[in-house]
Amino acid sequence: MPWQYATRRAIRPLRLGVALARHSRVVGVQNQLRRIAVATSPRLMTPCSGYRSAIKFQQSHTYATTSTPKSNRSTKSKPAKKSKKTAKKPVKKPAKKRVLTEKQLEKKKQQEHRQRIKELKEASLTPPAKLPQSAYIVALTSKLTELRSEVPSEPRKPSDYFSAAAGLVRSMNSAELEEYRGKAESNKATNSAAYESWVKSHTPLQIKEANLARRQLARLQKKVFRPLKDDRQVKQPLSAFIAYNTERNESGDFKHVKRTQVASRVAEEWKELTPSEKQRYVDLAAEDRERYIREHLEVYGEVPKRATSPHPESA
Repeated sequence: MPWQYATRRAIRPLRLGVALARHSRVVGVQNQLRRIAVATSPRLMTPCSGYRSAIKFQQSHTYATTSTPKSNRSTKSKPAKKSKKTAKKPVKKPAKKRVLTEKQLEKKKQQEHRQRIKELKEASLTPPAKLPQSAYIVALTSKLTELRSEVPSEPRKPSDYFSAAAGLVRSMNSAELEEYRGKAESNKATNSAAYESWVKSHTPLQIKEANLARRQLARLQKKVFRPLKDDRQVKQPLSAFIAYNTERNESGDFKHVKRTQVASRVAEEWKELTPSEKQRYVDLAAEDRERYIREHLEVYGEVPKRATSPHPESA
């Protein structure tokens, strides 16, 4: 249509927003509409710096948008995966050694000593209590029992009972004492049977360990601990000097010599012997050592710790 006719008819100026409301993929139609809008509205001729061009705006809302080159594309970097950190186990610091004072050390030493004494007493074994084996003790015990059974006219001390019982025993005649002697002999036989039965209830090894504990107790407490008697115990081996000493004492050459002087004289004789003369006693000691090892294995069920023979000249 002519431009003049369009002006006379007062065609309203078209706005690109309304004209391009429907999306179109044809670029030519968009160009024609743009020309019409420019002809009818002179105000569109002035450039507007604050607005985007209509074509750009339309293309950004249609399929005709221009693709940006790959080099200009903003690539969003993917967040890096967090590495799983293994939790470290806390390292235990070595405990500091506690420094004890002299008083604490002394107390600890006493506690260890008491504990050691307790263990040794348990290992030493306690034999059964014995009945009195003396006629005097039997009579005294009997008189004490009689006096304590009586009701005294006035209170007495234990020492008074003991003194009165001792006086009664001393005033007894021989017939009464003979009766108590018979009781004492009976008690001795009873004690021997009870002790032997008690010893047999333990193994030879237990009796051996008990005697070892008794020796240690005697050394630690400085008291007398008698060894337990057991015929099953293996006798210790003899050394060459002990074999010679035994032979010289049994010869009868020292009948009129004091016992304190015999040992020194035998030691002097041993030193004066030649090696060939000593060899006989060395052989005796070796044989006795073999006997000890054999019996130790049979009785205790184990080889002795010191299976090697001692020095031939050791006492």
